[in-house]
Amino acid sequence: MARRVRGLFVFTCFAVVFGLLSFGASGVSAQQRVYSDDMSSPALGLFAQTSPDPSQYSYQYRNGQFIAQAVNTYFQGEIFSFANTPDLVNSTTAVDVGIGGADEREIYGFVGCRAGVNDEGYLFLLEPTTGRAALWRQDATGPVLMAETFVKQLVTPGVSQFNRLAIDCYDNQISAAVNGTVVLSEFDSTYGYGLSYVGIGNTGGAPDNLFGVFDNLVITDFGGGTAVVPAGFTKLPALQMAGPLSGILTEQATTITTANAGVSLVDFFATASFVAPSNMVPWDITIAFRDSSVTDEYRLTIASTGQWQLNLGTSTQIATGVVGNLLTAPGSVNTIDLLVEGANGAAALNGVDFAVLNLSASVVAGDVWIATANTGSTTQVGRVTQYSAFEVWATA
Repeated sequence: MARRVRGLFVFTCFAVVFGLLSFGASGVSAQQRVYSDDMSSPALGLFAQTSPDPSQYSYQYRNGQFIAQAVNTYFQGEIFSFANTPDLVNSTTAVDVGIGGADEREIYGFVGCRAGVNDEGYLFLLEPTTGRAALWRQDATGPVLMAETFVKQLVTPGVSQFNRLAIDCYDNQISAAVNGTVVLSEFDSTYGYGLSYVGIGNTGGAPDNLFGVFDNLVITDFGGGTAVVPAGFTKLPALQMAGPLSGILTEQATTITTANAGVSLVDFFATASFVAPSNMVPWDITIAFRDSSVTDEYRLTIASTGQWQLNLGTSTQIATGVVGNLLTAPGSVNTIDLLVEGANGAAALNGVDFAVLNLSASVVAGDVWIATANTGSTTQVGRVTQYSAFEVWATA
């Protein structure tokens, strides 16, 4: 915890109305959405039917299934097929995977999430013959094994036999399941969003050509929304730098108590949730950023009246407005999300975007912190406010 000098909150009747930005990232509230493909209709399917490399492999919907197949018998490697959805942050991807052809030796099926522009992301594979299950991180420099196990007792082996594979990517926890049983779970914050995908691969020893059959794809988007870059931005959350942090903030008479992320960033995404206090004396919640320890930080504050303002330092007001969806009942939870890039900022409250911000006055690297009782008029000495899910992500 650290203590800061209080700022000046100027109450006005002026409200600025901004269009919705529809940005999303870890922690942004959104309704659950399900994308599904039962493979019965190529026109409605989520996978492409044209291979990006027809000389090596092909895609097709056939007989109520989706098939990814190598063109020649000696193909060695992996065939990926990416789902036609927006980039997803928190999601579960599940699909039935079968081995086609006449031989399943050294062939594996896989399912993945958060694939980026260079196909980085997370991949879960199953070798039906051996029962080997492995969770991998796909980096630009090569794959990294995160964990593996053997689950032969859960697997239905054999050509044309299906096994259901699932990968769950939620915040920095990556979990995998075989036929409904979770078999691996690891923590990794390298990749924050991307596409879901399925595929088939081999290790080079199988005499029959590589042939994967897929059915009953279900992709569930949980609470992280879709990663859509707002106007004026080019970056999105990519690497978790701090959190999730939780604790309490105790109001002081002459200073404010902060919870610091301990980072030094210019561009970032941050999110934090605050519990409305039981003491109904006016209160506020604040997220501050680009704090380089010379009292030049930005402070974005929302008061219990619904008024918000952005200050530079303790007194220079840059913008102000009113939010209509602040929850003020004791015990209710409000979440602030903030995306910052260069001279631009975008803010959301409880999943609803409420402001675009001009941050050109100070474009320096600094810490990110949260606080309450940013002003004397919103202070009750000794009052505590719980906070949780305070996270900061570097953007790329």
